[in-house]
Amino acid sequence: MSVRLRPGLVTDASPLAAFAARTFAEAFAKDNRPEDLRAYLAAAYGVAQQAGELADPHAVTLLAYEDEALIAYAQLRIAQPPACVIDARPVELQRFYIDAPFHGRGVAELMMRAARDAADAMGGDNLWLGVWERNARALSFYRRQGFADVGSKDFHVGPDRQTDRVMVRSLRDAASVRVLDARSRSRIQSNARMQIRLDDLSGPQIRSLLEEHLRNMHSLSPPESVHALDLDGLRRPEISFWTVWSDDALLGCGALKALDERHGEIKSMRTASAHRRNGVAEAVLQHVIAEATKRGYTRLSLETGSQAEFEPARRLYRKFGFEDCPPFADYIDDPNSVFMTKAF
Repeated sequence: MSVRLRPGLVTDASPLAAFAARTFAEAFAKDNRPEDLRAYLAAAYGVAQQAGELADPHAVTLLAYEDEALIAYAQLRIAQPPACVIDARPVELQRFYIDAPFHGRGVAELMMRAARDAADAMGGDNLWLGVWERNARALSFYRRQGFADVGSKDFHVGPDRQTDRVMVRSLRDAASVRVLDARSRSRIQSNARMQIRLDDLSGPQIRSLLEEHLRNMHSLSPPESVHALDLDGLRRPEISFWTVWSDDALLGCGALKALDERHGEIKSMRTASAHRRNGVAEAVLQHVIAEATKRGYTRLSLETGSQAEFEPARRLYRKFGFEDCPPFADYIDDPNSVFMTKAF
């Protein structure tokens, strides 16, 4: 059996939501009331919920495939642990599910090694999780994987309050279990330092970055082909604007413009010159796609340049499912523009 592992992207939200809901139901349906299970699945495993988690720079979703079939996933996040987890810099293994036909075939062990590797890349000193006190099979597996029981916490399936055992293991030996490739580890490390914030465009750093952006656009295209917005244009009520930070350093920005109730436009994607090739643009794009999914948009479109300097941007958009399209909204045909769209 050949298993392929990769970090999840926001474009995986729909298949992951279906897989996650199915594997949870298969594991716990027999022990929960149907109405409680339905309430939990609706809250935890909707496509918008998964898109938000996949786009969160402080979370990592690992997907395992045999050929093209999704067979397992693990989700980790940096979150406030329960009081019984007293170690420094904890990372939560929030979800860990293997498709039933692959139980007992080494997939769970591989996924756990990958989860430890990812948690180490996130800067964690230990890995913790909650597991239902009545799930004997899972409790046994986690003990074999070096987890120790340190306490308990509540877990709700709908209105039904249940008890999870909280288990912790050290990551001191994580360097000996490298599973992820160097590029994936580097991206996880970069993302863990990012903060994405809704921005009011009042700060001097964002003013400077947008001025740089406009200068660059005007250096590449004639004035009539420059569609980048200035500060006043970005302050319009139909536009939401986000910035990406690492501590006090501004890394980049991006915006989402509502064209109508079902159609949005990506605007003002920019990475600060000193922080390029560190995954900033990908993080912003995933955040914008997740927000569009949450709003219920059925289409997301954009305009970018046709010149060679814009090829990295076009390549990024195609990676996330955008395709060339005719002009949309108020745009007209322009040899200096490429129009792209993504249907949800």
